[in-house]
Amino acid sequence: MMIRKIAQSRTSSPRQHGAEILEAALVLPIVLSLIFGMVEFAYYFHIEHTVEAACREAARTACVYTNAINGDGYQATATQRCNTILQGAGIDPAKVSIIYSKTPETASPGDDITVTLSTTWGQVGIRLFGLVSDSRAITSKVVFRKEG
Repeated sequence: MMIRKIAQSRTSSPRQHGAEILEAALVLPIVLSLIFGMVEFAYYFHIEHTVEAACREAARTACVYTNAINGDGYQATATQRCNTILQGAGIDPAKVSIIYSKTPETASPGDDITVTLSTTWGQVGIRLFGLVSDSRAITSKVVFRKEG
């Protein structure tokens, strides 16, 4: 008799099954929204970090002593290295603008070369819930001094 009562108490009634389904239906959208929001923000910070890394590499390549053998110190080489980093992260370089304050080939030793990369989230991001605005600017500016 005692065994039957324990067995009956472990099984749930049909009303409890309905309550579990209702609770899952109420909680699941909230949990999924949190997960997708985390994914969207994580990807935003990944893109922002990649743009900063590409800008830093372009500035570093542009500021070194001009070397015709390996292309260091030339704007075309700096842009190509920047584009390589962007493409490695899955960003289309055509959607990112790169601006040099001075042309690396004509800069004198000791001159500052400022490299600016900019784009918007709408051009390079994913829009799961639109938590990050499409017009949100992603910009990086790096200043290096030209070597002599």
